[in-house]
Amino acid sequence: MVTSKVPKTVSIDELYDLTVLTNYLDSTKSLVPWIERWMALININEIKSEFMAQFLWIAWEFGARDDFVVIARRMLMELEGSALEESFCTLDQSRPPDIMERIQAIRLQTFQAILNIFREMADHLIVVDERVRWCRYHTWMGHHRCESMILGSMTFCLTRAGLWPIPDAEELDCSLLDLHRKLTTLVIHDIGKTGDSKSEANHHECNPGPFLLDQVQRVMSEMPSPVSAFHIQHMEKQAKDLLSISPPTLPPS
Repeated sequence: MVTSKVPKTVSIDELYDLTVLTNYLDSTKSLVPWIERWMALININEIKSEFMAQFLWIAWEFGARDDFVVIARRMLMELEGSALEESFCTLDQSRPPDIMERIQAIRLQTFQAILNIFREMADHLIVVDERVRWCRYHTWMGHHRCESMILGSMTFCLTRAGLWPIPDAEELDCSLLDLHRKLTTLVIHDIGKTGDSKSEANHHECNPGPFLLDQVQRVMSEMPSPVSAFHIQHMEKQAKDLLSISPPTLPPS
């Protein structure tokens, strides 16, 4: 029986080449008897970066919507800019439309939004006296020491993280997860209680750490998905078309 000679397992690289061929020949439906078995043997949480773009195409061709969403999200969050480009360079002309562009655009927009949080905080800390200051005790002279301490601590931490002067988003090659880790582990020091006779001012309340963390988390939580409605609709239709085909009975595993 010819089907008995079909391999029980295939690598992502082999499966990519196979689906490129069947797509070209409009014969992906011929793979229906093996799709479930092959896909079940791929652990999408362990796919290496160099194979992620290939797997996106495979999921696209098989209508595997959930797998597609997971890998697109992993590529957005986990890959450095160079690794992202290298992964898509493994593809020939067969690739899911617009997914690479969406991942790159969302990645860049998120970098910019996060960096702007720290850029704006630095601007707050160096404003002239005529403007509203960051220090909550800015009506007293203590704000100079407070803001100088916070600014110095923040720039020291950012320098150690390789992020000072604050770069443009296009200059970063780290992953979003790496940037998030660096910025959410910053320890910004403050001058604490000053012992001022007027108030026993506690400048620990001026520490921007919690505010910065909240803003970073907000940007991350509001980040859009790289998978559009167009992608979802295509894969749902593809899955429906493939499921409508009655596969032949396979020999025992």
